[in-house]
Amino acid sequence: MRRIAAAGLIAAVVTMASCLAFASDHVLGTVKSVDVFARIVVLEDGASYPVLRGIDLAKFKTGDKVVLETADRKGTTTIIKLSKGDRVPIMLPNQPTNRSRVP
Repeated sequence: MRRIAAAGLIAAVVTMASCLAFASDHVLGTVKSVDVFARIVVLEDGASYPVLRGIDLAKFKTGDKVVLETADRKGTTTIIKLSKGDRVPIMLPNQPTNRSRVP
């Protein structure tokens, strides 16, 4: 009985740890500078973030209002998604992520 309880506790801890490891945050800000070669975005509040490869930084310039989706990558808060705008998108639980189809 103790082994089953211990296994359940371990499974719960591993599940919680994996959810926290993949958690992401949204940050709103205005771009102060973009370094395309170093792949770093600096916001007007002084925060600087490295950018994941695959994101086209040429689209962004000084003064753009942006929404950053960040995640912890090897101990560094890294931008995993970058878009223009001043509102954080809200995804509802059963909302489809692909909106290309129109019924």
